[in-house]
Parts: sequence; C-alpha cells; structure tokens
Amino acid sequence: MSNVEQFEKLVSQTGAVANHIAHGPKGEELIISVRGGLITKAIPLHGRFDEDAANVTAAAERMVITAKMLTSQPARYLSSSRNNQSPSRR
Repeated sequence: MSNVEQFEKLVSQTGAVANHIAHGPKGEELIISVRGGLITKAIPLHGRFDEDAANVTAAAERMVITAKMLTSQPARYLSSSRNNQSPSRR
C-alpha cells in the first residue's frame, strides 16, 4: 500500500503537487495536479515503488510541460529572429 508522502518529493521536483491516493476501479491511483488544478490526473499505482515512481515522475513532467504551453504568452512572430518584422511594420 502506497502513501502520498512517498511521492510528494518526486512530484514537487517537477513542479506538480501530489494530492492524494484514490481507490479506483483498477486499484490505487495517485492524484496529481499542476498550476492550481489546471491539469489533474490519476496515475495508476502497481505496488512496485521503483516502477510507480518512474511512471509518476514522467506523468508529472508531461503535465508541467503541457501546463506551461497552455499558460505561455502567444507567439508574436513565426521566425526566431527579431529582425524579421511583419510587412505592415516595415
């Protein structure tokens, strides 16, 4: 049986939060969230800490990347160079 404290440090290093462990239809699931609940996900736990830790960390990293993409500033230019201005600005 797992507890949230086992995963809190792993998840917090990625920028996510380990909320609690729920008992789902397929067994225990760790509920993690990012950016105040912008994204919340249940990660299945299988009772093997090494595997569970790797799965939880990978899922948390993906969630943080997705949250950053959803909350980032929109792109102003399609080019990486600031010298390329749109035709209306020339």
